[in-house]
Amino acid sequence: MWVPTLVCLLATLGGSAQVVTASKGTAYPAGFAAVRLSRAGRELTGAAAAAPLPTGKPFALGAYTVSDIWVSPNTGNDANSGTSRAAAKRTLTAAWSLIPAGARLSSCGFRLRLTAGRFTEAMRPSYWERRWGSQAAPIIIEAADGPGTVAIDGVNMFDCRHVYFIGVKFQLRGDHPFHCERCVNLLLRNVTIAGICPAGYRDCGVQEAAKINQGTGIWVENSEIYNGWNAAFDCMTCQYGHVLNSRIHSAGWCAFVKGGSAYWRIEGNEVHDCLTSGISAGQGSGLDFMVTPWLQWDVYDLKVVNNYVHDVAGAGLGVWGCYDCLFAYNTLVRVGSSSHTIEVNFGPRSCDGNDTACTAALAAGGWGPSSTSAAAVNIPNRNVYFLNNLVFNPAPYQSQWQHIQVKGPTASNSPRLGPTVHADLNLVFRGNLLWNGPADHPLGLGDTTGCRNSNPTCNEALIRSQNYVNTRRPVLTPSFRPALGNGLGGLPLLVRPLPAFSAWAAGNSAPAGTLANIVAADKSGASRAVAATDAPGAWILPRSGLAMPAPPPVRRPPPTPVKRPPPSLGQEHLPPGPRARPPPHHSPTSRPPPPKAVLHPPPPVSPSPPASHGAFWLPTGEPFAIGSLTGMNHLWVDPVGGADGAGRGGSRSNALRTLAAAWQRVPMRQQLTGGWHIHITPGALTAAQMPNYWESRWGTRAAPIIIEAADGPGTVTLASMNVYDVRHLYLLSLTLQSAGDVFHCEKCVHLLLRNVTAKGLCPGGYSSDDGCGVQETVKLNQCQGVWVEGLRASGAWDNSFDCVACQYGHILNSRFSASEWGLYLKGGSAYFLVAGNEFSNGGTTAFAAGQGTGFEFMTAPWIQYEAYDIKFVNNIIQNITGAGFGSWGCYNCLFAYNTLTRVGSRSHLIEVLFGSRSCDGDTQRCAANHAAGGWGPTSGEVAIPNKNVYIVNNVIYNPPGFKSQWQHFSIDGPRSSGDPSLPGTQRADDNLVIRGNVIWNGGPDMPLGVDESGSGACGVTNPTCNAVQLRSQNAINSIMPDLNPATWRPAGHAGALASYSELWDPIPAFGAWAAAVPPGPAVPPGRLANAVGADKEGAARTAQRHAPGALLPP
Repeated sequence: MWVPTLVCLLATLGGSAQVVTASKGTAYPAGFAAVRLSRAGRELTGAAAAAPLPTGKPFALGAYTVSDIWVSPNTGNDANSGTSRAAAKRTLTAAWSLIPAGARLSSCGFRLRLTAGRFTEAMRPSYWERRWGSQAAPIIIEAADGPGTVAIDGVNMFDCRHVYFIGVKFQLRGDHPFHCERCVNLLLRNVTIAGICPAGYRDCGVQEAAKINQGTGIWVENSEIYNGWNAAFDCMTCQYGHVLNSRIHSAGWCAFVKGGSAYWRIEGNEVHDCLTSGISAGQGSGLDFMVTPWLQWDVYDLKVVNNYVHDVAGAGLGVWGCYDCLFAYNTLVRVGSSSHTIEVNFGPRSCDGNDTACTAALAAGGWGPSSTSAAAVNIPNRNVYFLNNLVFNPAPYQSQWQHIQVKGPTASNSPRLGPTVHADLNLVFRGNLLWNGPADHPLGLGDTTGCRNSNPTCNEALIRSQNYVNTRRPVLTPSFRPALGNGLGGLPLLVRPLPAFSAWAAGNSAPAGTLANIVAADKSGASRAVAATDAPGAWILPRSGLAMPAPPPVRRPPPTPVKRPPPSLGQEHLPPGPRARPPPHHSPTSRPPPPKAVLHPPPPVSPSPPASHGAFWLPTGEPFAIGSLTGMNHLWVDPVGGADGAGRGGSRSNALRTLAAAWQRVPMRQQLTGGWHIHITPGALTAAQMPNYWESRWGTRAAPIIIEAADGPGTVTLASMNVYDVRHLYLLSLTLQSAGDVFHCEKCVHLLLRNVTAKGLCPGGYSSDDGCGVQETVKLNQCQGVWVEGLRASGAWDNSFDCVACQYGHILNSRFSASEWGLYLKGGSAYFLVAGNEFSNGGTTAFAAGQGTGFEFMTAPWIQYEAYDIKFVNNIIQNITGAGFGSWGCYNCLFAYNTLTRVGSRSHLIEVLFGSRSCDGDTQRCAANHAAGGWGPTSGEVAIPNKNVYIVNNVIYNPPGFKSQWQHFSIDGPRSSGDPSLPGTQRADDNLVIRGNVIWNGGPDMPLGVDESGSGACGVTNPTCNAVQLRSQNAINSIMPDLNPATWRPAGHAGALASYSELWDPIPAFGAWAAAVPPGPAVPPGRLANAVGADKEGAARTAQRHAPGALLPP
């Protein structure tokens, strides 16, 4: 609630208190109070020290009352009242001075609303001191125009309470960009804290980017902290706090909490590019800085879970004097090149200058030296669990000395601790997967280290038997998440559930922490409840957005041999002939675009494929199941050291040299009873070493043909492949590249492309007149069962991925880039799920359902619409000069929960157009298809309408300075089809629904692109799509999406997108299937349900956590 400043000041001076119940989030423990002894001997007691135990939920602001003070560094004036944007003050100094010092705000707080700009050191307080907000009356300092719009040149704060910084950037060339001492319930949400280090953090005047001392309740969320020669984030003597979903990087130490810090949760962060350590529990402290009762261990009750730590020269994770510390489900990549991957050390405790304070702390039960001249005391560890972490150092990267370091017993230097202390008391390593260096890389344990054979919880035999130490190589995506087919699911050594710590016995009357060790979800919020999808590391196994049960294995009946038609019949063989391309279409209100450069509980699902679909099934979003295979024939190909010849190929050491020789071993034109698995060791195979034409090999579900890079993605490079009439061909972890078309498959059945890279070599770029000879990177014709998972396709003057007349398939978690068109499914393609993909750097359109096709290339019964039953969900599209996505002659097509940014600079955001149908030379086939009830000509062109297209709950964000050229939408108006089978007026907008979308593009005068006065495209008489409906059921330039530009995830759980209330939810199912228009042949029904139960990363969409776009808020 907002109240005028004067009223707020009067209420504050009156000192009246009110009780406000937090609306959501972590509750405060009743009656909690702590007594703390600071270095100066002062005490902080009672309610000022109240804070909750962290749970992993965002800090709950709850219900509060504030008065707004506006501050504008560019246009404000300190003589102004500050009560509105127009009457803004200019400096933070003036605004801060309006908040009473040394008085608890009990009924009314303050919100400083900062407009875009920079506050220099002369414009902010030198010392932010003694402002005491409360939960009911906090002090909020926020960027009024969104995260990243406000910069403050450093903050030095002391003795402030309930101060919430939101969306602000702190920057400084010296110490510290952000410093807070004796702060209580400090919130840093969507902030950036940056040390300015022109020469890099190693040669920098910033010691720590964020430095917090003696704080209680420190809540860091969705923030970025970086650049400090010592540390990026240093929290000394801080109790009760969390660091959630943030990026911490570029420092000597990335992040540590130490000095008696307690009750912390560090979860969901990305920590990278640091010298000594990634995340450290403890480190080393001066006893004279610590506070009672946390005077013994360096850290108490810390949970470090679901973090992604990478590119750290030292240890990724470390512990230095910790009691009850959990490190679970973290992913570490490229760590330890100067040392080891994980370290378990003693915490050194010194007295740093105040002998009186050190003596007092000892008298209060502390551990440490009594004076600056005494030897440092070694603080032991007790109850440290490393569980279910993933450590992956891809070759040739490895730790320098060993896997882990555990310090052996050492002198305590303190009579209170006894003569010897241990770093490994109840230290547990279980369920971890380490891939680091050669098989004989030292574990790091021995007679002089910790975890000796006599240790009952940690010794070499236990670690090797309870962890995967260089015995299982993880298959990860380029972003180091589990790839499809990764082999990480259901690992027997994974610890489930995580054991709780035993009864609290931290000593010195320290309040008990959280004994339970529960990690219910992964870094993206996806549930870990299912054992089959749980995995070590920060992410569970991949799933697509439509969480439906997968079909059981289906055995395909013996196929009828297919005679290959001669090339003159035009089944789009390579080399490609002319393709039909529709002319550019535009609505009556649009200008023509410039010319081309070149021309969670879902509804139940049947447990088995419906009879009408025969050997195929509707996609569910689950990865294609290869299943357990027996009776396989294994062949090895070594492009470097192998040799072709009889008797070779049976083992890695006796490998063939060429794929051509291996392929000849697979029987031709007969259904296989035993499958073939071709393993390729690292190297490159040229076109001369591969088959010229991969033809007529008929694998089955039980006996497939698998071609796999034996050592994982990125290790094998092939030339182009031209495949015809091949069944159950599975390509795994291969890279294909060519200066011509890269991969072509015609009349293939159950083709699997998993973790494949297909790269068109275009030296001058895809749009250069003479720079690219690649028309399509991946080209599929007349295929059924197309399963694409983790594909990277790029580099083509026409398409990255072109699928003509393909039915049954999915395209999941893939990337398409650097081509004129990204991906389209056309020519009667049907039953596809396209989910969780990324499209970038393209021309005309990123994704199109339908487009334009030669009639003779289509296959019955899908010979009317361009596309049937296409679901395009949870995708991210960016940097496309044309439309982000479009529908061109589609029946039952869903475009939902996608995020688009920087799209349409040469045209529009989204297009809903007629498909185009021509006859490209084979008039006899065109006439036969028309006689069978198809739509298309023997000459000329036919317009193919859309029916039932839903465009819902998407986010389209063109940042300031970027906009579409002409309008928001391009929607074709009614027209004659040009085909007697489609008489009368046809429409591109028949049951077109555009609803629940958040669009930010240009200014308020940007045209919609529809007919706002007549009966044209989405005209006034259209009951499902018209200008009034579009403006009322979508947020068009009324809500600016608060997207994190690094991830395109909504920036906060309470931001603009997370709070958007007009989602079309649940998305209704399509009506009864009626895809065949008489006299056309019957078409098997697709999936009518449109539930999207999860986001791009598998996090469940719930009533409590829901937003438009591909990713849910953190």
